[in-house]
Amino acid sequence: MARYSVVVYTQTPDSLLIEAEFVVERGAVYPHVLTSCSTREEAEALAERLREAGAHVEVTREADELKRRPDSGPVFLDLEEAHEANGGGAGPGRDDDGGAPPAESMIESSGAHTPRAAPPVYAPPVGATRTDTSSGFSAPVSPDAVAVEVFYGTTRNRTFRRKPERRYGHWRATRVDLGRCVVTLPTDRRLGELPRPHWWKFEFREDPAKHVMLRLVERLAEDAFFGAVNGRIGDHKEALVFVHGYNTSFADAARRTAQLAYDLHFPGAPLFFSWPSRGKLTAYPADEATIEATTPHLRRFLEDVSARSGAERIHLIGHSMGNRALTEVLERLGGERGDRLFQEVILAAPDIDAEVFRNLAAAMSAAAHRVTLYASSRDKALAASEKFHLYPRAGDSGEEIVVVPGVDTVDAAAMDTDFLDHAYFAENRSVVSDMFNLVRNGLPPNRRPGLHAVKRDELTYWRFTA
Repeated sequence: MARYSVVVYTQTPDSLLIEAEFVVERGAVYPHVLTSCSTREEAEALAERLREAGAHVEVTREADELKRRPDSGPVFLDLEEAHEANGGGAGPGRDDDGGAPPAESMIESSGAHTPRAAPPVYAPPVGATRTDTSSGFSAPVSPDAVAVEVFYGTTRNRTFRRKPERRYGHWRATRVDLGRCVVTLPTDRRLGELPRPHWWKFEFREDPAKHVMLRLVERLAEDAFFGAVNGRIGDHKEALVFVHGYNTSFADAARRTAQLAYDLHFPGAPLFFSWPSRGKLTAYPADEATIEATTPHLRRFLEDVSARSGAERIHLIGHSMGNRALTEVLERLGGERGDRLFQEVILAAPDIDAEVFRNLAAAMSAAAHRVTLYASSRDKALAASEKFHLYPRAGDSGEEIVVVPGVDTVDAAAMDTDFLDHAYFAENRSVVSDMFNLVRNGLPPNRRPGLHAVKRDELTYWRFTA
């Protein structure tokens, strides 16, 4: 079946592109393939909207030959042709979950399959500052939702997919992509909630008034990225970097970062690093292999954020398996450098061998002003990991709870969250409030409400009161 490309010959107002959920990368060469449609009618409908905004747009079959204009570079009308022209080679095939294998491309697009009449997405200009003081950048999209801008680094492959949810896949890439996202959150949402559509609620489509939605993904060149982050940091001089865990997609990580930044009322720049988790419960071994390969990329990303973002206080939050790469980076930086690059480091439910964690603790704590470990004996995901590995995990707060010098251990077993009790760090109101006092106010555990001290040998750890 033939497909049809919408080719833009002139720059188009960002507001219209964003409303249609498409993005033209900064510095794109025009003519530029905006998107691909399955029918000519669908392509013409989008083209007409762009023409009304004053853009010079054409619709062409993807089977046509490569076109050139006297005043511009080539336009690739076929995805595979663009893939080959940019050095894409053989690799794992395209699939439903991960998209295409790693490849550089001249085609950048994201958005819905068809333009729709949903409320327009408010996408702030890069580095925009907020007009209120509640949390990070947030701006009203409608009476029912707010938009939050977050920045990312990722070693996932680009997929050529149009929807923001599928912009990146789960294959490893050879480079770190940088960019920004816009996530909308419902205003009628309790602290810690990350609502998504569920079939048992007869919810088959996302609704910005009910669900946390990834609305925009924009890849940025390195200088533009750090310029934007620097602009967002402004006078606050703070950045917050989230490193996700196992069974997490790029979109999941973006939504979680936005939720954390908003619920923590974080005033600086929120960022996340997304490694190529397969995003499947059954892919645990594959994720273990990938997180080992992630360490050097994560280190470079964190060092670049430290050196180029303009932030004077950088906070890190790692979750689950993501803590394996994060703790290795901290251990190496702590051993090699004499300065403490990071302010608050939060290791939530770390899926790390408990003995390995104890061995890393001394050097790791030298890289930060404070390291906090959240653990829970109710964490079913870590219980499964312990059964798989036959050894206790650092995120378990049972009899083998990890209490070491240089790390503040907090037992969160009294807190109840999701079915697996693995996302309590971001979803339980008491834990989010504790993180607020830690990140925003810099309070030690003995000054944070809701915690009481527990003696273990000659050391002290902390426990939430039920």
